[in-house]
Amino acid sequence: MRRLLILPCLLASAATQAASTQTLQVGQSASVAIVGNGFSNELVLQVPEGVRKLRLRATAADPTADIDLLARSESPFPDATFDGATPTPEYLFEHATHRSASAGGDEFIVLADASGRPLTPGPLHLSLLNFSSQPQTVSFVSEVLPDDFFFPIEVVFDDPSFGCNLSGWNDTSPRSPVGGNNGTTLGQQRRNALLEAARLLSEALRPLAPLTVQACWDDLEYSNGSGVLAQAGANFLLVDDPGQGRSTGYLAERFVVYPGTVAAHQAGTSLCRFAGGSCSTAPADIHATFNLKVDQASNPASRFDYGFTPQSGTASFVSVAMHEITHGLGFFGLVDLDSASPGYGQQVAILGGQPYDDAYGRHVRTALGGVPSPTPLLRQAGPDVLAAMTSNTGLRFAGPLTLASPDNPFRGYPSPGDQLALHAPGTIARGSTYSHLSTLNNSAGPQLMTAAINSAGPRDLGLARLVLEDVGWYREAHAARSTPQVLEGQYFDPRRNGHGFEIRRIAGIDAANGDPLYFVTFYSYDENGRPEYFTATGTVVDGVFAPAKDATTGDSLLRNLYLGRESTPQTQADPAPDYDGQVRIDFGPARDHPACFKDAEGRSLEGPLAVLSFQINAAQTTQWCVQALTDPETQAELDFSNQWYDPADGGWGLSVVSVPGEGGDALALEIYYPDAQGKGRWALVQTDRYVPGQTLPVWSVSGFCRDCPASELQFQQIGQMQLDLRAPGQGQSTVSFDITWPGVEGGRFVRNGAPIVPVGSPAF
Repeated sequence: MRRLLILPCLLASAATQAASTQTLQVGQSASVAIVGNGFSNELVLQVPEGVRKLRLRATAADPTADIDLLARSESPFPDATFDGATPTPEYLFEHATHRSASAGGDEFIVLADASGRPLTPGPLHLSLLNFSSQPQTVSFVSEVLPDDFFFPIEVVFDDPSFGCNLSGWNDTSPRSPVGGNNGTTLGQQRRNALLEAARLLSEALRPLAPLTVQACWDDLEYSNGSGVLAQAGANFLLVDDPGQGRSTGYLAERFVVYPGTVAAHQAGTSLCRFAGGSCSTAPADIHATFNLKVDQASNPASRFDYGFTPQSGTASFVSVAMHEITHGLGFFGLVDLDSASPGYGQQVAILGGQPYDDAYGRHVRTALGGVPSPTPLLRQAGPDVLAAMTSNTGLRFAGPLTLASPDNPFRGYPSPGDQLALHAPGTIARGSTYSHLSTLNNSAGPQLMTAAINSAGPRDLGLARLVLEDVGWYREAHAARSTPQVLEGQYFDPRRNGHGFEIRRIAGIDAANGDPLYFVTFYSYDENGRPEYFTATGTVVDGVFAPAKDATTGDSLLRNLYLGRESTPQTQADPAPDYDGQVRIDFGPARDHPACFKDAEGRSLEGPLAVLSFQINAAQTTQWCVQALTDPETQAELDFSNQWYDPADGGWGLSVVSVPGEGGDALALEIYYPDAQGKGRWALVQTDRYVPGQTLPVWSVSGFCRDCPASELQFQQIGQMQLDLRAPGQGQSTVSFDITWPGVEGGRFVRNGAPIVPVGSPAF
């Protein structure tokens, strides 16, 4: 089963039978026995029309056991990889669009039409995993939730972790009830006021997952009415980038950084359940710190007002708390505004060192000079970003939901007047510039999220609710993100000439769960600039080519060894312990990935794009932005583009590209062949006008390694080829060649009149 263009071997593996399934109706429970360190994909939940909110729950009979609950609607979870091996938990996770995966035995997911991946009617496939070495009985049940169901935001007043000062909540100084707050001590009034803020935000946003706020006090900068009242932020950030091993299919958008609070709402479960870990020791979702100095001000009017109803002339603690928690809920952008930082004015690269767009910043526009077509802030150079940050009026929030909302009082104004103005004072103030609304919006009434509190302060989100919806706090049904489609063919990175891959759907063969199988050949150069290639076979999951790891080598990107035409098998995956190869190819919205942002010369790639992510004997993943080699709209008269192979002779093959040429069709191909040691090499053949049977030179290409600076390619003729490709009904396609690897390993490879067939279905 070691693969190198030996597709007949796949036929047996494709016949693997899926386990029997048990279809459940909503409300119907089931128990599943799962072997130790095993899984079960037998449950399928039939979701009826009209259900807006649905809770799934799985519990282990042994509460100390570690089980996980995964769900997907597109197709069943795989019971086996394409070659018949048992899928790893990691592989099953990649197939999930929703998951609850804590370290415990109680898992739940709330699915809704307002989830990141909306609930849809039809079959919902489930996978239950048992990480205990002992067999476990797992119970599953689902229930329809009321349309107005939500999880109240919880405030934690007794968590001293991370240096949290709890003294302010336990202050026993006597106080008289004020403004609906019946607390009789300062500590009680503070707790009551913060709980009131959490209640108001909960009712406004209706979280689909439990969220917690760690509430603290500290001595912050403040002096009699001027300074910092409080500060807060989200403790976690997440991104959906399968190529980096961050496959979070429950998020609404790929390659976008979301605060953990937004991610929890979109996932429909607590962060400890979708990010993993123990829920009993999980940190809070938001860390909020309030300033002890405020209530020590000599002027009583400068102290916090803890009443539930506004009183003019003083700082409302309820409003301040709502403001700060709202930052933790996603009202913030990730641009470095520290003038002493080398990244001043640039996107903050937090996850994996990649400057992903964040859910807030991706909707911010620069409107310097009142231009009618504002440009995305995060696509600007650092000086232009800083100019917008200090423009007073040129920084705007233009999320599509905000612009279209009937609650936007500026809707219908000429652009950029329909966009919300953001705080952009003449001098950048870290902590307030950019991540607040400008007072220019106050014609619509006092706003909670301005940089300074408005007297008594409002008790509602105001325009901030529109911003949060664009950040991902969906309250109503929304369209699911589209499933990326694979455009078959060759791809390359124009910034790295001579490296690329071809992907083809294997004709007539699907995986055991019905997903189409694809074959990929990745051609590249080793550390010495010598041509080498690798292969992978697998399915596409949510637009990502995601081959399973080989059961023997642990590689998903195989380095193949040719053992000989008379050997059984003829090729095998290189078992050498010094080789490790992994690959993912993402056909999603590649232009949103940092690898596809403009390069140092300001160039961006055109046409169909993908993100190639790979590891070859490396600790970190390399990600390239690749584009289709040919224009899909430009067709050759007779298109032979495909991968071709001899079904009876493994270890070599051809990648053919047909394009319009001089007086006929041009043709370019890579030939993949072994050297004397059986290691895979590749060479190039090209002609401006393909004539069947003509003799063509074969060129070996020397280039530059995958992490080396780009350099000129060197060509050396190493043989010749005669190629006779035929369309269906016109006879057998054949190839003859005589080539010699020019490296020290040596090796002459010859075939005469070898019959070849395409891997997929060429357009012809």
